[in-house]
Amino acid sequence: MKKKINTERFILAIGLIFTIAMLIFNIFCDFIPHTLRSDDVSKTDSAVQATTVPLKININTADAALLTQLDMIGDFKAKKIVEYRRTHGKFKSTRDITDVPGIGEKIFENNKHRLTVK
Repeated sequence: MKKKINTERFILAIGLIFTIAMLIFNIFCDFIPHTLRSDDVSKTDSAVQATTVPLKININTADAALLTQLDMIGDFKAKKIVEYRRTHGKFKSTRDITDVPGIGEKIFENNKHRLTVK
């Protein structure tokens, strides 16, 4: 009789563990990326492009808010770029951004593919 009770408890425990595991899976299932069909990809790409920052940022016309979209550029450095541009005039090349105090080669290298002066 005691063995039968232990077996029943074991089966109930396994069932409970399985039920909890399934609940956890269902809760976190929404966080797992789903695969897309090829026709969904084009819709998604166009939606993403419409909501993202422009591929190139013109450092001669961008305001501080847009400049913060660049890597390693926060509010302070963005304001410094705008201030430097006001004082010294337009940048002649994208590399000229390194003349701004606090903007070094590393920041330029991380962002050069997104910068333009035209």
